[in-house]
Amino acid sequence: MIDHDRRYFRERAEAELDLARRATHPAALRAHQVLAGFYLDRVHNPIGGDAESGGILVARQ
Repeated sequence: MIDHDRRYFRERAEAELDLARRATHPAALRAHQVLAGFYLDRVHNPIGGDAESGGILVARQ
């Protein structure tokens, strides 16, 4: 994983945690926490990112 990807996933995790802190509904809180966890997994346990390895494919603009 290149540094750009790692930075992207870290920033997304931080954004999801911020949204979780501001959530007013328990289901929204949990959803943001789960998403943050997925992003943090990608930061700390990088994988190939292809469908066969179970990676998440991210569209780039």
